[in-house]
Amino acid sequence: MAIGYVVGDAFMQVGDLLAQVDDYTLVEREMPNDAPDGARIAIRCIGSTKGSSYTTTVYVDDIQVSLKPTCYTPTDLAAVATSNGAVLTWTAGKDETEWQVRYSVKDEDSWTVVSHIASTTHTLTGLTVDVAYEAQVRSSCGGEDYSAWTASATFSPVCGAAPTNLAVSARTTNSATLTWESAESAFLLQTSLDGDNWESPINVNAKTYNLIGLNAGTTYYARVQNACGGEYASASFTTWCGLKDAAELPLEINNFTAVPECWQIAFVGEYSGIANDKIFFYGDAEQMAVLPAYDIELNKLSVTFSFTPSATNLEFGYIDEPNGAFHAFASQPASGVELNLENEAATAKYIAIRYHDGGAYTSASITGVQLRKTPTCLKPTDVTVVEDVDQATVSWTSTATAWNLQYKPASAAAWQDATGTITNPFTLS
Repeated sequence: MAIGYVVGDAFMQVGDLLAQVDDYTLVEREMPNDAPDGARIAIRCIGSTKGSSYTTTVYVDDIQVSLKPTCYTPTDLAAVATSNGAVLTWTAGKDETEWQVRYSVKDEDSWTVVSHIASTTHTLTGLTVDVAYEAQVRSSCGGEDYSAWTASATFSPVCGAAPTNLAVSARTTNSATLTWESAESAFLLQTSLDGDNWESPINVNAKTYNLIGLNAGTTYYARVQNACGGEYASASFTTWCGLKDAAELPLEINNFTAVPECWQIAFVGEYSGIANDKIFFYGDAEQMAVLPAYDIELNKLSVTFSFTPSATNLEFGYIDEPNGAFHAFASQPASGVELNLENEAATAKYIAIRYHDGGAYTSASITGVQLRKTPTCLKPTDVTVVEDVDQATVSWTSTATAWNLQYKPASAAAWQDATGTITNPFTLS
């Protein structure tokens, strides 16, 4: 069967042939604008497609003829719920370019209208989770010319899964960066000093947030949830300490039972950590331990490290600031031997130990650290004496230019001062 119009005896088909159906089906056809005056709407039965021996019976009922609208109603309105609203989509009725949307709590008939929508999609926000809403759309064709409203599309906003993998990075003395994973886009972030009493929520519209204005050397707790509610993702962290008073030196640790106060240690993997009174690094990932900084220039300090003798994958040096680049000392220390840092940068602050280039089954241990202010007047070393019949020549190693020298008979209790200008070497006679 076909629908169209006739002019004289000629039938002009409009649209496709109608498929054979077993029940009444609503069919709409719009007559073309170029149909001539005097044309008459017509329904044509084509006949059976099974051959001349078959007959085809067609029933037509409820024929309606009306003027074509000047503004066509959209079709295919659909709503996909989000955590705080819905995304509406529809198909333009014809060639419209602007629409209105209205929405309401379902069955309340109290509509909120949104006008001047220039695309066939619109996002509703600010709605309440688990409340049923309905939305409709109509075309806006200029002035007061509107189409009819579509039938309602219903939806209920739902809160998505809780954020996961809350992580802390880029910690400094007064800041830290938080990141997390979530399918949502709006969140509430809170911090606490004890994990029980929380600050007022911060509205965040990204999956990262930089906390600033924190206190140095302080442990913080953080949690984040979707703005629509639900469970939290939680984490804790400690900011870097500020400069410690050099009067607290010397620092001496011979047993590591926990991460020492104000140390920063980035362990990687399940086997690295504090174990058997040691800082223990394992595996092929780079890891680092950073000592606290003091209000004294680095080149006025001396440090002694005790570590696994075969730990060729340990490197000793410094960083200038929290999370800064690692710089190796000009001279690498031997285990248990004091290293004078007089040749290092005066502005450097944090002494650091870097574990690197380890294979999958390699490890290294730090068993002790001593840090002290280098004396401004170092004692001589490598003192030697060359004896003669009635004199002895004394020599030594020293960076000084003036010395005091004392001597005594082996059996005497009191020391005597050598007289005259003390040179290196010096002869006692």
